[in-house]
Amino acid sequence: PRGPRVTDRRVVRSVVNVRHNLSVPQAEDILEGVQREGPEEWGGTQWGGGRPGPVRSPPPGPSDHSAVQALLQELHAVALGLRARRQEGGGLPPERTPAPEIAFQHDAEGHPVVMTVTPATK
Repeated sequence: PRGPRVTDRRVVRSVVNVRHNLSVPQAEDILEGVQREGPEEWGGTQWGGGRPGPVRSPPPGPSDHSAVQALLQELHAVALGLRARRQEGGGLPPERTPAPEIAFQHDAEGHPVVMTVTPATK
């Protein structure tokens, strides 16, 4: 296997349009892994195109807030780690790289339904 697998596809599909919230090289590293699983399974064009800005997802359950947040952090670290290894030590290690700012809008029941990601500033 060529790297980590993210197995909760339902959460992954609802997380974020990665290409507009990480640099293109970081997003491409993530896309490589996503595409190994099959673009149809992963929601297709959500990962390859789309528009910047908030991403509306199916309303997750109340316990999914931390899972979504943790998954985004993991994807961010994975992308940076892959990039750094490819450049043979170039760039910051994932643990020293600031993660994106994450904000949620909630529905009337308090479930997070829209997540907006602001890329971290170095």
